[in-house]
Amino acid sequence: MQPIDMQYDEGLQYEILAFILRNPAFLQSHPNVVKAQYFTNPTLMAIAGAYLGQENVIVLTPNELLHAVQQEDEEYCSQHRAALVQALKRLVRTKYNPAYLEQEVIRFAKHHAVVQAWYDSIDDIKGKQYDQIVERMKDALSIGENINDLGTSITQVDVEKI
Repeated sequence: MQPIDMQYDEGLQYEILAFILRNPAFLQSHPNVVKAQYFTNPTLMAIAGAYLGQENVIVLTPNELLHAVQQEDEEYCSQHRAALVQALKRLVRTKYNPAYLEQEVIRFAKHHAVVQAWYDSIDDIKGKQYDQIVERMKDALSIGENINDLGTSITQVDVEKI
């Protein structure tokens, strides 16, 4: 099935991109929450795609980001260099509320993952393959959850209490 079109409004796109560019730890603890296709502005999509396509997510300067976009899509970069420079300048000046954006990005990604999972499950419903639907929904609902922070580790103090 083809993916469902998912979008942020443009003002929020700038805030989210500024947030992830300045907070690589968020992407490391919540991989695959932000996707380049969530951005409708082609310039922001190019920046997000180049940044999210990096092997190691780190803080990049505006010049490094421009270089990353150029490596990702040289033709787009050469045709839209002025727009890229303007977008990067705006990203540097963009202020945001990190706590709100972290929750909003996770909520948005989880919502759209669930919608996409239902959409992808249509054929499974017809074929009565309910186990696949359950797995798909579990994966969608786990988007943005930090599985390393579920309180499952047992320390020596816990063992002594038992």
